[in-house]
Amino acid sequence: MTPLGRSAAARPGEAAVTALIESLEGEGDYHAMDLARRLSRCQAGRDARAEDRHAVRPPPCRTVACRFCRRWEAKRWRKRVEAQFATADNGDCSLATIMLAKAANLEDLEQVIMQTRTELRNIRDRNARKDRRWRRTAMRGQFEFDWLASGDLQFLPPQRKRVIGGLPLEGAGGSLNADGDCGIWVLHLHLTVHHPRLGRGDVRDIFEKQWRGEAGRVDVKPFYAGSADENAGNILSYAHKHAMKTKFKDKIEIEWPRAVQAHFWAWLHSLRRGFSPLRVKIGAIEKAGLAARLLRSIENEPREQERFDGNPCIINTGGRGRPSAFARVKSPSPKKSSMGRVGQCAGMTSRELILRI
Repeated sequence: MTPLGRSAAARPGEAAVTALIESLEGEGDYHAMDLARRLSRCQAGRDARAEDRHAVRPPPCRTVACRFCRRWEAKRWRKRVEAQFATADNGDCSLATIMLAKAANLEDLEQVIMQTRTELRNIRDRNARKDRRWRRTAMRGQFEFDWLASGDLQFLPPQRKRVIGGLPLEGAGGSLNADGDCGIWVLHLHLTVHHPRLGRGDVRDIFEKQWRGEAGRVDVKPFYAGSADENAGNILSYAHKHAMKTKFKDKIEIEWPRAVQAHFWAWLHSLRRGFSPLRVKIGAIEKAGLAARLLRSIENEPREQERFDGNPCIINTGGRGRPSAFARVKSPSPKKSSMGRVGQCAGMTSRELILRI
């Protein structure tokens, strides 16, 4: 047997996948059975690969319930997040953790997720109309779930116990065993916020005003030291981990029952599109691209005399004896700039740029 020739039970993580498949088959739901078939086919492909790396195998399942395929989905999302925060200053970024609601059924929290997305966008838009500083604010986030069995609440850390106890209960308020899990689902949001013109206290005050409750329901803190893109990627990668464990006092962690894990993955699979139903993406209204390019062109431009000696340009004054507000820079090159108005301004001096404005 080659070094790759290990059975599914011998490879790390495969035992958990096998147990999840069995639990999904026991659910009996259409979506659970469909997910079990996909996971089984993906596992068979890995088995074939382990025996013979050149063997033809079925394509991977690409479902987020598969711990082997989930990492590729997380990597793609991380690249997008890092691209959004690539030009951000680390001091202008914050991590907001918001405890949202609890429910006996996962389906009862779907409306909370959609409503929270709308509320976040409304917060940004409403404040941007009154304060231009909010126009540069952007957010990326991921919803995450905790599961607590009946009676687990008393074993949580005191502050977390108070916050969860004060959260609104969605759906059927009388029974917490409605979906057969004998427990409760707690929904919270990890949100990375880029607020270059706002203080961290401003962001915290607005969020606390929207989600009132016990102290600690909304937690806003700065990024760790380092680059903003790396910190944002690490935060949302952490949200993708789905360790399926509950943390109690004295650093005790207990894994969710297999039936609960199967129920969660079957519910998420029924929504389709991987982790997309659990993501938040709100871009800035006013981007810094044009302003940053103009500033760079001013900082990096040659001295005025050298520029006119090397590459003279003619300013169209519009017949008024001074550059008009819509004056165009005529370059000796017949080739048009692909950057549009930014390309026209790139070769101008600070004096011309000020006159243009």
